[in-house]
Amino acid sequence: MKPNFFIIGAARSGTSSLDRYLSQHPEIYITPKKETHFFAHDLIPSNFTGPGDERLNNSLIRDEKQYAQLFADTTKKVVGESSAFYLCFPEVAERIAQAVPDAKIIVILREPVDRTYSAHTFLSRDGRETLSFEEG
Repeated sequence: MKPNFFIIGAARSGTSSLDRYLSQHPEIYITPKKETHFFAHDLIPSNFTGPGDERLNNSLIRDEKQYAQLFADTTKKVVGESSAFYLCFPEVAERIAQAVPDAKIIVILREPVDRTYSAHTFLSRDGRETLSFEEG
C-alpha cells in the first residue's frame, strides 16, 4: 500500500497538528514516522551537521523498500504521510504524481512573520539558534 495523501507545508504552520488529528480517525492511517523526506531524499544533504540535526538525520528514508515498509501493515484505505519539507522542492510534486497519480496533497501555509517568529522560538528553545529574533 502506498500513501494516497500527503501533508506538506511551511515549518511551524500546523502540519504536525493535522497529522496528529487525522491519525486519530479510525479509517485513516498516517505513518508514525513523520518527515521521511523520501521524495526529496536526493535533494537534501546526506548528513545534516547542525545542533539537534541527529533527529532529522535519523528520520530520513532514502530506500524504496524501507519507505514501503512504513505502509506494509495497514489495511486502511486512506493512507497518508507528513513531510513538511516537501514544500521546499517543486520537483517533489511531480515525483509524487509519478509514483501515486491519484494522490492528494494537502498544503498548509501560515502568515510569514508569525511563522518566522514561531520557528525562531522553537529553534531557540532547542538550542539550535543562539541569536535573538531581532539579531537574526
